[in-house]
Amino acid sequence: MDDRQLKLGVGAIAIATPIVLFVLIGLNTPLSFTLGGGQRTVKIQASRAPGVGRNTPVRRDGVLIGRVESVKPVLGGVEITANVAPDNPVLVSDDAQIRPSSLFGDAIIEFTQDPAGDRTAVGPDMVIRAESAPDPLAALTELQVEVAPAIQSLGRAGDSVSLLAERINNALGDNLDGQRLGELILHLDQAATSFTVTMDSINSVIGEQGSQQQLRKAIADFPELVANLRNAASTADQAFRSLDGAVISATANLKNIESLTEPLGQKGAELVQLLTSSLENLDLILADARRFAASLNNGQGSLGRIVNERELYDNLNTTVYNANQTIIRINELAKQVRPILTDVRVVTDKVAREPGRIISGAIKPGPGIK
Repeated sequence: MDDRQLKLGVGAIAIATPIVLFVLIGLNTPLSFTLGGGQRTVKIQASRAPGVGRNTPVRRDGVLIGRVESVKPVLGGVEITANVAPDNPVLVSDDAQIRPSSLFGDAIIEFTQDPAGDRTAVGPDMVIRAESAPDPLAALTELQVEVAPAIQSLGRAGDSVSLLAERINNALGDNLDGQRLGELILHLDQAATSFTVTMDSINSVIGEQGSQQQLRKAIADFPELVANLRNAASTADQAFRSLDGAVISATANLKNIESLTEPLGQKGAELVQLLTSSLENLDLILADARRFAASLNNGQGSLGRIVNERELYDNLNTTVYNANQTIIRINELAKQVRPILTDVRVVTDKVAREPGRIISGAIKPGPGIK
């Protein structure tokens, strides 16, 4: 091979390599490349975007239509800018959701079409609102937190079952031979027989027509009995409340009495001494009263003679009567003297006011002063 052919081969390989690479990329990516137009820009806003970064896939109904160009935080969440193919635009009515694509933190942005929605394509100035799906790792963590108490409860239940089995084993014994098992079955049969007899007795009592009527009547009267019990309970409650009030009042009265008797207790000796002295004085007064009554009864002394002698009483009565008559006459004389005293007062008043008039009257007699 000469040098010219070698150069042609190298040049052919250099030209064919990018062409083959371009073809391979086109065959292995779902994006459709068009030579006539550029990609569309779509702005997406979400409260959170876990796992979203540059080149995160953007799908529409499961078909890859573009990738994320940039992610930046904004007020109220994050803003995602994605480039999508122009022949498969995002519609206004599409629902956007950010969801994880694997357990390793990768995510995708999924658009879902609404068949009955608006078919208008999203413009470059429009913002689409996307919802974030729960993180599977966080869900597993929450599930672990919720399942752990359940597993612990199952463990405790298993321990309880084991304990119950151990107690049953201890009750039945380790050597459960045929004889002991037969005794156990016999006891169970006797218990079943006793239960059957009891039920037959109950059936014989309840099965009678009169017993059934009484039972129905008792059941029918049961609500009234319950109502009466409620009324009785209410009455008892009111009585207890009244008793409580009485106890409170009695306690208050006892406190008042205690406050009253406490000073008496502190001055008990003085009070006893005063009471003893008062009783002695009362005894003396009663003795004097007895002596006075004895004197009246014996007629000794003036008062006794007045009480016992009729003549002395009549004289005293006459004296009192004469004294009353004298007082009456004195009152009448006082009424007669009162005008004279009035005239004297008038004369003395005039003399005190005009003494010259009295002197001139004495020198020159006149008709007199009235």
